[in-house]
Amino acid sequence: MVGQRPCRGGILLIGGEPGVGKTRLAEECLARGQDLGMLTLVGHAYEERGAPFIVAVEIIEELLRVLPEAVLKRVLGDSGAEIARLVPTLRDRFPGLPPPLELAPEQQQRYLFNALLDLTRRLGNTVPCVILLDDLHWADESSMALIEHIAPHVASLPLLYVMTYRDVAADMGQPFRRALAAFNRLPFAGKIPLRQLTVDDVAELLLVLGGHDPPENLVNIIFEESGGNALYVQSMYQSLAEEDRLFNPDGTWR
Repeated sequence: MVGQRPCRGGILLIGGEPGVGKTRLAEECLARGQDLGMLTLVGHAYEERGAPFIVAVEIIEELLRVLPEAVLKRVLGDSGAEIARLVPTLRDRFPGLPPPLELAPEQQQRYLFNALLDLTRRLGNTVPCVILLDDLHWADESSMALIEHIAPHVASLPLLYVMTYRDVAADMGQPFRRALAAFNRLPFAGKIPLRQLTVDDVAELLLVLGGHDPPENLVNIIFEESGGNALYVQSMYQSLAEEDRLFNPDGTWR
């Protein structure tokens, strides 16, 4: 449309200690994207490393589930045969796919990376997307190399990549450390470092959970026991509530 502002993509990095709320915040990004009519997709990395390219495999498998066949075929374009290397069930949906090209190993990886980049471009040009890449500190070398290949092109597409990771040095794998340095140099990449809750934050969270201003002594106890970790605060609240130790019959705090 003439006069319409072009869409710009971006990368949002959400880092913090375990339990601080990284995934929860990322889920809010997905919910906001859904409200705006965007397609939301999720890929995970795993502590046990998982299969090669596992982050991309999960996203492609989700595309197989949610896209109508005609749209999926358009998004795959001429990359289907190569992508079927990662997701063999793609051939069940499209049995007419030709066999992939046989190339030298170094050529094959680059050909696969470019096929996935082309798929990403076609997907973004079909529907705006929010894509969550969760727990990237655990990502294997193949997954991180692929993300590094795609990342510089994101700005030209209506795509938001939300990447969560633990910013604890001991938890970061070497592939992610390298990629994080590259992401930090991209002008369209932003970062949200999450920290532990203050005592006032704990009081506000208990207000949201309980519906009334919590007693100061309860706030202080939960803050001290949890260390301000949002996950622990919620777990303690749920445990005490299930034990019927928090509320009077009329719903007020004990």
